Amino acid sequence: MTANVQSMFSVRQTPWHRFGAVLDEAPSVDDAIGLAGLDWTVERVSLADLDVPGLQFGPDHSAIVRTDTRDVLGIVGNRYTPVQNAEKFRFFDPIVSSGRATMETAGALGRGERVWILAKSITAEVVPGDPVESYLLLAGSHDGTSAITVLPTGVRVVCQNTLGMALREKGSRLTIRHTRSAPQRLEDAGRVMAETEAAFGETIERFKFLASRRIDPKAYAKALVPDAPEGTNNTRRENAREAILKSYEVGPGADKARGSAWAAYNAATHWISHERPSENASAEDTARATWLPQGSGTQLRERAFKIAIEMADGSTEHVTATEAVSMVDDPAEMQRQIGRSLMAEMLGA
Repeated sequence: MTANVQSMFSVRQTPWHRFGAVLDEAPSVDDAIGLAGLDWTVERVSLADLDVPGLQFGPDHSAIVRTDTRDVLGIVGNRYTPVQNAEKFRFFDPIVSSGRATMETAGALGRGERVWILAKSITAEVVPGDPVESYLLLAGSHDGTSAITVLPTGVRVVCQNTLGMALREKGSRLTIRHTRSAPQRLEDAGRVMAETEAAFGETIERFKFLASRRIDPKAYAKALVPDAPEGTNNTRRENAREAILKSYEVGPGADKARGSAWAAYNAATHWISHERPSENASAEDTARATWLPQGSGTQLRERAFKIAIEMADGSTEHVTATEAVSMVDDPAEMQRQIGRSLMAEMLGA
Protein backbone atom coordinates (compact mmCIF):
# COMPACT_ATOMS: atom_id res chain seq x y z
CA MET A 1 0.00 0.00 0.00
CA THR A 2 1.49 3.31 -1.11
CA ALA A 3 1.03 6.56 0.72
CA ASN A 4 2.19 8.75 -2.21
CA VAL A 5 2.62 11.62 0.25
CA GLN A 6 5.03 14.41 -0.70
CA SER A 7 4.46 16.56 2.40
CA MET A 8 1.95 16.78 5.25
CA PHE A 9 1.26 17.42 8.92
CA SER A 10 -0.87 15.50 11.41
CA VAL A 11 -2.09 16.67 14.81
CA ARG A 12 -1.12 14.36 17.71
CA GLN A 13 -1.38 11.11 15.74
CA THR A 14 1.46 9.56 13.73
CA PRO A 15 0.21 8.36 10.31
CA TRP A 16 0.67 4.70 9.42
CA HIS A 17 3.36 5.64 6.88
CA ARG A 18 5.23 7.64 9.56
CA PHE A 19 5.86 10.50 7.15
CA GLY A 20 5.33 14.21 7.76
CA ALA A 21 5.30 16.48 10.79
CA VAL A 22 3.36 15.38 13.89
CA LEU A 23 2.17 18.38 15.90
CA ASP A 24 1.28 18.54 19.59
CA GLU A 25 -1.42 21.15 19.03
CA ALA A 26 -3.65 22.12 16.14
CA PRO A 27 -2.11 25.00 14.13
CA SER A 28 -3.76 28.15 12.91
CA VAL A 29 -4.91 28.25 9.30
CA ASP A 30 -1.97 30.52 8.39
CA ASP A 31 0.59 28.23 10.04
CA ALA A 32 -1.02 25.10 8.61
CA ILE A 33 -0.11 26.05 5.05
CA GLY A 34 3.63 25.98 5.74
CA LEU A 35 3.49 22.99 8.10
CA ALA A 36 1.74 20.99 5.39
CA GLY A 37 4.43 21.95 2.87
CA LEU A 38 1.80 23.68 0.75
CA ASP A 39 3.29 27.18 0.79
CA TRP A 40 3.90 27.20 -2.96
CA THR A 41 1.97 28.43 -5.96
CA VAL A 42 1.21 27.25 -9.49
CA GLU A 43 1.02 29.09 -12.79
CA ARG A 44 -0.11 28.52 -16.36
CA VAL A 45 2.72 28.08 -18.83
CA SER A 46 2.42 27.90 -22.61
CA LEU A 47 3.26 24.46 -23.96
CA ALA A 48 5.50 26.16 -26.51
CA ASP A 49 7.74 27.25 -23.61
CA LEU A 50 8.18 23.71 -22.33
CA ASP A 51 10.64 21.14 -23.51
CA VAL A 52 8.71 17.98 -22.68
CA PRO A 53 9.06 15.08 -25.15
CA GLY A 54 5.80 13.62 -26.42
CA LEU A 55 3.52 16.56 -25.57
CA GLN A 56 0.90 16.85 -28.30
CA PHE A 57 -1.89 19.25 -27.41
CA GLY A 58 -3.64 22.03 -29.28
CA PRO A 59 -2.96 25.75 -28.88
CA ASP A 60 -5.88 26.08 -26.47
CA HIS A 61 -4.04 24.04 -23.82
CA SER A 62 -1.48 25.09 -21.20
CA ALA A 63 0.61 23.44 -18.54
CA ILE A 64 0.10 23.94 -14.81
CA VAL A 65 3.58 24.31 -13.32
CA ARG A 66 4.78 24.59 -9.71
CA THR A 67 6.68 27.84 -9.37
CA ASP A 68 9.17 26.43 -6.83
CA THR A 69 10.14 23.11 -8.43
CA ARG A 70 9.05 23.83 -12.03
CA ASP A 71 7.35 20.44 -12.07
CA VAL A 72 4.57 20.12 -14.64
CA LEU A 73 1.51 19.02 -12.68
CA GLY A 74 -0.96 18.76 -15.54
CA ILE A 75 -2.22 19.96 -18.92
CA VAL A 76 -5.43 22.01 -18.93
CA GLY A 77 -7.75 23.80 -21.31
CA ASN A 78 -8.02 27.56 -21.75
CA ARG A 79 -11.05 27.84 -19.42
CA TYR A 80 -9.22 26.32 -16.46
CA THR A 81 -8.28 28.81 -13.71
CA PRO A 82 -5.68 27.70 -11.14
CA VAL A 83 -6.78 27.94 -7.50
CA GLN A 84 -3.81 28.41 -5.20
CA ASN A 85 -3.29 26.35 -2.05
CA ALA A 86 -3.57 29.47 0.11
CA GLU A 87 -7.00 30.19 -1.40
CA LYS A 88 -8.12 26.68 -0.49
CA PHE A 89 -7.01 27.19 3.12
CA ARG A 90 -8.98 30.44 3.30
CA PHE A 91 -12.16 28.37 3.14
CA PHE A 92 -11.44 27.20 6.71
CA ASP A 93 -10.78 30.67 8.14
CA PRO A 94 -14.32 31.45 9.39
CA ILE A 95 -15.06 28.08 10.99
CA VAL A 96 -11.60 27.75 12.62
CA SER A 97 -11.44 31.35 13.85
CA SER A 98 -14.86 30.87 15.48
CA GLY A 99 -13.42 28.00 17.53
CA ARG A 100 -15.82 25.47 16.09
CA ALA A 101 -13.22 23.48 14.17
CA THR A 102 -9.48 22.84 14.31
CA MET A 103 -6.98 21.92 11.63
CA GLU A 104 -6.27 18.18 11.74
CA THR A 105 -4.17 17.11 8.70
CA ALA A 106 -3.16 18.56 5.35
CA GLY A 107 -0.70 17.67 2.64
CA ALA A 108 0.21 17.03 -0.98
CA LEU A 109 0.30 13.84 -3.01
CA GLY A 110 2.68 12.91 -5.81
CA ARG A 111 4.55 15.98 -6.97
CA GLY A 112 1.80 18.22 -5.63
CA GLU A 113 -0.82 17.50 -8.27
CA ARG A 114 -3.35 16.66 -5.53
CA VAL A 115 -3.77 18.34 -2.15
CA TRP A 116 -6.06 17.88 0.81
CA ILE A 117 -6.98 19.83 3.95
CA LEU A 118 -8.83 18.19 6.85
CA ALA A 119 -10.44 20.00 9.79
CA LYS A 120 -11.84 18.37 12.90
CA SER A 121 -15.28 19.76 13.55
CA ILE A 122 -17.41 20.08 16.66
CA THR A 123 -17.81 17.19 19.08
CA ALA A 124 -20.91 16.90 21.18
CA GLU A 125 -21.80 14.08 23.54
CA VAL A 126 -25.55 13.87 23.36
CA VAL A 127 -25.64 10.86 25.66
CA PRO A 128 -22.84 9.52 27.87
CA GLY A 129 -20.29 7.61 25.84
CA ASP A 130 -21.92 8.50 22.49
CA PRO A 131 -19.87 11.36 21.03
CA VAL A 132 -20.95 12.90 17.74
CA GLU A 133 -17.74 13.55 15.81
CA SER A 134 -16.75 14.32 12.26
CA TYR A 135 -14.16 15.80 9.93
CA LEU A 136 -14.55 18.33 7.15
CA LEU A 137 -12.44 17.62 4.07
CA LEU A 138 -11.38 19.86 1.21
CA ALA A 139 -9.69 18.02 -1.67
CA GLY A 140 -8.40 19.53 -4.88
CA SER A 141 -6.03 19.02 -7.75
CA HIS A 142 -3.66 21.10 -9.83
CA ASP A 143 -3.61 18.71 -12.80
CA GLY A 144 -7.07 19.44 -14.23
CA THR A 145 -8.51 16.03 -13.35
CA SER A 146 -10.95 17.09 -10.65
CA ALA A 147 -12.86 20.00 -9.18
CA ILE A 148 -12.45 21.27 -5.62
CA THR A 149 -14.59 19.09 -3.35
CA VAL A 150 -15.71 19.83 0.21
CA LEU A 151 -17.49 17.13 2.19
CA PRO A 152 -18.07 15.79 5.70
CA THR A 153 -16.33 12.49 6.38
CA GLY A 154 -15.60 10.03 9.11
CA VAL A 155 -12.23 9.20 7.52
CA ARG A 156 -9.07 10.78 8.94
CA VAL A 157 -7.19 11.50 5.72
CA VAL A 158 -3.41 10.98 5.87
CA CYS A 159 -2.51 9.51 2.45
CA GLN A 160 -3.68 8.70 -1.06
CA ASN A 161 -5.67 5.66 0.06
CA THR A 162 -7.55 7.38 2.88
CA LEU A 163 -8.29 10.35 0.60
CA GLY A 164 -9.83 7.94 -1.90
CA MET A 165 -11.88 6.32 0.85
CA ALA A 166 -13.26 9.68 1.96
CA LEU A 167 -14.11 10.79 -1.57
CA ARG A 168 -15.93 7.52 -2.26
CA GLU A 169 -18.24 7.96 0.72
CA LYS A 170 -21.87 8.59 -0.16
CA GLY A 171 -23.43 11.80 1.03
CA SER A 172 -23.61 15.52 0.43
CA ARG A 173 -20.69 17.52 -0.91
CA LEU A 174 -19.87 20.91 -2.34
CA THR A 175 -18.13 20.93 -5.72
CA ILE A 176 -16.42 24.01 -7.17
CA ARG A 177 -14.94 23.96 -10.66
CA HIS A 178 -11.68 25.72 -11.51
CA THR A 179 -13.13 28.92 -12.98
CA ARG A 180 -12.45 32.58 -12.34
CA SER A 181 -15.14 32.67 -9.67
CA ALA A 182 -13.74 29.67 -7.74
CA PRO A 183 -11.76 31.63 -5.09
CA GLN A 184 -14.75 33.85 -4.28
CA ARG A 185 -17.09 30.85 -4.18
CA LEU A 186 -14.76 29.12 -1.72
CA GLU A 187 -14.63 32.19 0.51
CA ASP A 188 -18.42 32.63 0.41
CA ALA A 189 -19.01 28.94 1.13
CA GLY A 190 -16.68 29.02 4.12
CA ARG A 191 -18.47 32.01 5.59
CA VAL A 192 -21.93 30.50 5.06
CA MET A 193 -20.81 27.21 6.60
CA ALA A 194 -19.47 28.95 9.70
CA GLU A 195 -22.67 30.96 10.10
CA THR A 196 -24.85 27.88 9.67
CA GLU A 197 -22.74 25.80 12.05
CA ALA A 198 -23.04 28.47 14.73
CA ALA A 199 -26.73 27.63 15.02
CA PHE A 200 -26.00 24.02 15.88
CA GLY A 201 -25.58 24.72 19.58
CA GLU A 202 -29.38 24.96 19.68
CA THR A 203 -29.66 21.77 17.62
CA ILE A 204 -27.46 19.91 20.09
CA GLU A 205 -29.75 21.05 22.92
CA ARG A 206 -32.73 19.70 21.00
CA PHE A 207 -30.91 16.41 20.53
CA LYS A 208 -30.40 16.31 24.29
CA PHE A 209 -34.11 16.89 24.76
CA LEU A 210 -34.83 13.90 22.51
CA ALA A 211 -32.49 11.79 24.61
CA SER A 212 -34.39 12.74 27.78
CA ARG A 213 -37.89 11.69 26.61
CA ARG A 214 -39.19 8.15 26.21
CA ILE A 215 -41.34 7.24 23.18
CA ASP A 216 -42.69 4.07 21.56
CA PRO A 217 -40.27 3.11 18.73
CA LYS A 218 -42.98 1.16 16.87
CA ALA A 219 -45.29 4.17 16.85
CA TYR A 220 -42.40 6.35 15.68
CA ALA A 221 -41.52 4.00 12.80
CA LYS A 222 -45.16 3.90 11.70
CA ALA A 223 -45.41 7.70 11.81
CA LEU A 224 -42.35 7.95 9.57
CA VAL A 225 -43.40 5.14 7.22
CA PRO A 226 -47.21 5.01 7.36
CA ASP A 227 -49.33 2.23 5.91
CA ALA A 228 -49.93 2.15 2.17
CA PRO A 229 -53.28 3.36 0.82
CA GLU A 230 -56.09 0.90 1.32
CA GLY A 231 -56.15 -1.79 -1.33
CA THR A 232 -52.43 -1.67 -2.08
CA ASN A 233 -49.63 -3.93 -0.91
CA ASN A 234 -48.27 -2.91 2.48
CA THR A 235 -45.44 -5.46 2.72
CA ARG A 236 -42.59 -3.19 1.73
CA ARG A 237 -43.65 -0.48 4.15
CA GLU A 238 -43.78 -3.08 6.89
CA ASN A 239 -40.29 -4.24 5.89
CA ALA A 240 -39.05 -0.66 6.08
CA ARG A 241 -40.45 -0.26 9.58
CA GLU A 242 -38.83 -3.55 10.58
CA ALA A 243 -35.48 -2.25 9.25
CA ILE A 244 -35.84 0.90 11.35
CA LEU A 245 -36.68 -1.14 14.45
CA LYS A 246 -33.71 -3.43 13.79
CA SER A 247 -31.43 -0.36 13.71
CA TYR A 248 -33.11 0.74 16.93
CA GLU A 249 -32.17 -2.55 18.59
CA VAL A 250 -28.71 -3.32 17.16
CA GLY A 251 -27.60 -0.35 15.02
CA PRO A 252 -24.75 2.08 15.79
CA GLY A 253 -25.28 3.67 19.22
CA ALA A 254 -28.34 1.50 19.91
CA ASP A 255 -27.19 0.94 23.50
CA LYS A 256 -27.22 4.69 24.19
CA ALA A 257 -30.37 6.28 25.67
CA ARG A 258 -32.37 3.16 24.78
CA GLY A 259 -36.10 3.83 24.81
CA SER A 260 -35.69 7.53 24.07
CA ALA A 261 -36.75 9.66 21.13
CA TRP A 262 -33.04 10.14 20.38
CA ALA A 263 -32.57 6.39 19.92
CA ALA A 264 -35.58 6.24 17.60
CA TYR A 265 -34.36 9.21 15.57
CA ASN A 266 -30.88 7.66 15.27
CA ALA A 267 -32.44 4.43 13.99
CA ALA A 268 -34.39 6.38 11.37
CA THR A 269 -31.37 8.33 10.14
CA HIS A 270 -29.37 5.09 9.91
CA TRP A 271 -32.14 3.61 7.75
CA ILE A 272 -32.30 6.72 5.58
CA SER A 273 -28.52 6.73 5.05
CA HIS A 274 -27.84 3.01 4.72
CA GLU A 275 -31.03 1.12 3.83
CA ARG A 276 -33.09 3.43 1.66
CA PRO A 277 -31.91 3.52 -2.01
CA SER A 278 -29.93 6.68 -2.79
CA GLU A 279 -30.18 9.01 -5.77
CA ASN A 280 -27.39 6.99 -7.39
CA ALA A 281 -29.09 3.64 -6.84
CA SER A 282 -29.87 1.25 -9.67
CA ALA A 283 -33.13 1.56 -11.56
CA GLU A 284 -34.37 -1.60 -9.82
CA ASP A 285 -33.62 -0.21 -6.36
CA THR A 286 -35.18 3.12 -7.26
CA ALA A 287 -38.33 1.38 -8.47
CA ARG A 288 -38.54 -0.51 -5.19
CA ALA A 289 -38.22 2.78 -3.32
CA THR A 290 -41.28 4.45 -4.88
CA TRP A 291 -43.48 3.18 -2.09
CA LEU A 292 -41.32 4.91 0.52
CA PRO A 293 -41.75 8.49 1.79
CA GLN A 294 -40.61 10.73 -1.06
CA GLY A 295 -37.90 13.38 -0.97
CA SER A 296 -34.16 13.75 -0.64
CA GLY A 297 -32.14 12.35 2.24
CA THR A 298 -32.17 15.74 3.94
CA GLN A 299 -35.96 16.09 3.58
CA LEU A 300 -36.48 12.66 5.12
CA ARG A 301 -34.07 13.42 7.97
CA GLU A 302 -35.97 16.65 8.62
CA ARG A 303 -39.24 14.70 8.67
CA ALA A 304 -37.72 12.10 11.03
CA PHE A 305 -36.49 14.90 13.32
CA LYS A 306 -39.83 16.70 13.29
CA ILE A 307 -41.73 13.52 14.20
CA ALA A 308 -39.25 12.76 16.99
CA ILE A 309 -39.64 16.26 18.46
CA GLU A 310 -43.44 16.10 18.24
CA MET A 311 -43.57 12.71 19.96
CA ALA A 312 -41.04 13.81 22.60
CA ASP A 313 -43.06 16.97 23.27
CA GLY A 314 -46.11 14.80 23.92
CA SER A 315 -44.25 12.38 26.18
CA THR A 316 -44.57 12.57 29.95
CA GLU A 317 -42.07 9.75 30.47
CA HIS A 318 -38.52 10.84 31.20
CA VAL A 319 -35.46 8.68 30.61
CA THR A 320 -34.03 7.57 33.96
CA ALA A 321 -31.05 9.30 35.52
CA THR A 322 -28.67 6.53 34.54
CA GLU A 323 -29.82 6.85 30.93
CA ALA A 324 -29.93 10.63 30.97
CA VAL A 325 -28.17 12.89 28.56
CA SER A 326 -24.63 14.01 29.27
CA MET A 327 -24.84 17.72 30.07
CA VAL A 328 -21.58 19.29 29.03
CA ASP A 329 -20.52 22.06 31.43
CA ASP A 330 -18.27 23.81 28.91
CA PRO A 331 -20.28 24.79 25.79
CA ALA A 332 -17.07 25.67 23.92
CA GLU A 333 -15.76 22.15 24.49
CA MET A 334 -19.07 20.67 23.38
CA GLN A 335 -18.87 22.64 20.15
CA ARG A 336 -15.35 21.71 19.07
CA GLN A 337 -16.59 19.08 16.60
CA ILE A 338 -19.87 18.35 14.86
CA GLY A 339 -21.64 15.18 13.84
CA ARG A 340 -21.60 13.92 10.32
CA SER A 341 -25.32 14.19 9.83
CA LEU A 342 -25.30 17.81 10.97
CA MET A 343 -22.44 18.69 8.64
CA ALA A 344 -24.31 16.98 5.83
CA GLU A 345 -27.27 19.26 6.48
CA MET A 346 -24.91 22.27 6.35
CA LEU A 347 -23.92 21.23 2.84
CA GLY A 348 -27.51 20.72 1.80
CA ALA A 349 -27.67 16.97 1.32
